[in-house]
Amino acid sequence: MSKCKLPQELIDIIIDYLPFGYGSCALVCRSWLPAAHRNLFHRVVLPPPNDFYYSRPDDVPYSKRLDQVLLKSPHISEYIRELEVYDSRDDNWIGTDPTLPRLLPKLTNLTRIKFRRLHQRNVPSGLKQSIYSVLELPSLTHVELEKATFANIDDLKDLLSHAKYSTNLSLNDVSVLSDEPLTHVGEDKGPAEAEVEEHGLHSRLQSNLVSLRLSLNHHHSAFLDWLIGPRSPWDVSHMHTLQVLSSYLDDTDVTNRLLKAIGNSLRHFHLLVPYILSNPSPYRSDTNSNTDFNFESNSGIKFHYLTDIIRTKSRQVTEPLPWLLRFLSNIGKFNQIEEIKLEVEIPDCDDGPVEWSDWEEVDCLLAGAHFESLRKLNILLLPRATSTREWLLDGRRNLVRNLPLLGARGILVNVR
Repeated sequence: MSKCKLPQELIDIIIDYLPFGYGSCALVCRSWLPAAHRNLFHRVVLPPPNDFYYSRPDDVPYSKRLDQVLLKSPHISEYIRELEVYDSRDDNWIGTDPTLPRLLPKLTNLTRIKFRRLHQRNVPSGLKQSIYSVLELPSLTHVELEKATFANIDDLKDLLSHAKYSTNLSLNDVSVLSDEPLTHVGEDKGPAEAEVEEHGLHSRLQSNLVSLRLSLNHHHSAFLDWLIGPRSPWDVSHMHTLQVLSSYLDDTDVTNRLLKAIGNSLRHFHLLVPYILSNPSPYRSDTNSNTDFNFESNSGIKFHYLTDIIRTKSRQVTEPLPWLLRFLSNIGKFNQIEEIKLEVEIPDCDDGPVEWSDWEEVDCLLAGAHFESLRKLNILLLPRATSTREWLLDGRRNLVRNLPLLGARGILVNVR
């Protein structure tokens, strides 16, 4: 390799600007190596051996390749900042791979780690300790679990308790299998002793959780009680982004307790409309019971996002609009909302015409005094499989036609 005569600062800028081709850049000259390696190894993905990433079945697994690279060039571990470990639906590669337990402790500069399809009950003790060592890194700020499975809620809490420096947590489609009652240490303590212990636990909090994406299939309430309790490694009072994406959420009390614990720091709130509301039944009398969210403690929300509003024919089922109106009223009463985004699923064209006139109530509400700060409304219409383009365009026109007050107030209304 020859020595490049360009200033090192200019080389770094050029290579950092490139979207790809870092392997080729590393072959140009020695002065290009650090910047090329920094970009080439910044994000590493370790897929299962049978994944499409491999061109042949007998290819060496990526985990083994990476381990061999680090044995030859240990300094490369300093460039690895993001790690994603994927398992397949049918295999247990993460739990059986012999390389991972010795590979993970070498990655000491990670800022983000993601496990996909991690089955906690299949993780051997050696690998579990390696995962714990990664989660305890002071540099680690983002922890993501997707389609993970835990035997019980205590296993999930035990894993996350090691991520005491992380500030961003994402639990996406995480399943907890056991419904056994939770075990709590020190339940036999007296009130005074328990209060002293709780104060001591809170004083040892290591980090402020600023972003939470929560999609648990079971034990939603138990997890949030732990998250805002004294044994949690995080303080949620600095959280600015909250995404509650559990479609089967049927108890808003614990979510309200979380909202109260967060307080005025919350800026972005994203809610997947619970299944009981997006698919109401005319035969169920408790549709509107225990469904109100309380935003009295949150006066700083600027952006609100509602997903999975099911729009159906009113003659078939009870519409979710009364709940939607009440929800928007509750959040607008205490916040200076600047932008709202709604995802609305519309029925098939074979089901007949959709009545859009009741959206005039949404128009009146959002154009009212509680939403003086509103500047933008985005509505995304999600057609079903058999819906035609003409059907979707007709729905957009009808919806815009029923939102005249927002347009008159100068609010940008984007329906697509």
